[in-house]
Amino acid sequence: MVPYSNGRRRFLQVVGAAGVGMFAGVASADETDPEDNDVEDEPDVVVAVGADDELAFEPAQLPLSTGETVEFEWEGDGHNLAVTYQPDDADWDGEEEVQDAGHMHTHTFDIEGWYEYVCEPHEDEEMIGTILVCDIERPDVEEEEAEDDDVGY
Repeated sequence: MVPYSNGRRRFLQVVGAAGVGMFAGVASADETDPEDNDVEDEPDVVVAVGADDELAFEPAQLPLSTGETVEFEWEGDGHNLAVTYQPDDADWDGEEEVQDAGHMHTHTFDIEGWYEYVCEPHEDEEMIGTILVCDIERPDVEEEEAEDDDVGY
């Protein structure tokens, strides 16, 4: 068996903890409207809202590193992003107004912690999303594989 590196182990611990408590929280900072989007770089992650005409966010559970940007893209009609839980010092407002396909909402998550959001019109159908923001680097898969190859097993 090949041992895990500390970076991979830490990432898996955080993601594992996220799986246990995944229905608890979403994040903070630089939210923008696509018309006046001040986020110059591509988003780190795209979340589909109403993906494949389903009442779901895709992905519904998302681990992020501090400072990563998420772009929420509406693929279906009649959805919003109502923030139901976030760290005390976070200020993400979500997208309270119901929007239709083609709408986008971008936010940079700068505050560590759990965030939870729902689509209010479809909350009873469990259209819930969660984000865990923590200050760790994502492991470089190629680098981790190379390290695993060097252990002599």
